[in-house]
Amino acid sequence: MPIEWNEELATGIKEIDDQHKEIIKRMQIIDNSSEQMVSEEEIDKMVRFFGGYMIEHFDTEDKYMIDYKYPKYDLHKSEHMKFLKNFAVLKRLCEEEDSTSLIILAIQNQFLDWLVHHILHTDKEMAAYLRTRI
Repeated sequence: MPIEWNEELATGIKEIDDQHKEIIKRMQIIDNSSEQMVSEEEIDKMVRFFGGYMIEHFDTEDKYMIDYKYPKYDLHKSEHMKFLKNFAVLKRLCEEEDSTSLIILAIQNQFLDWLVHHILHTDKEMAAYLRTRI
């Protein structure tokens, strides 16, 4: 299921929205790699970058939540940790099976669904709180 950035996904916090746009862009690149003749090595580099960028993004959100004393910080942080744990498990499985196509499929299905739901609900709720304090 391809995804495009649209204003429905906007939180109104520029730094977070810019990072969400970049995450979606990276998902599109990974998604498109399955249709093009891209080497396993290149796909692996894209997936590693994606995983690292997700950590960077979650750190950004954490900083906002801590700085502005977001009352649902623990719940929001637990969603991030669950995502990273699932991503690490899948990445390890793909390395053991030597299958980047499996991780592409998971990003297309599982992680894309998670991201959209997380942005539309969890991040928007956090951003509404932050906008009253920034």
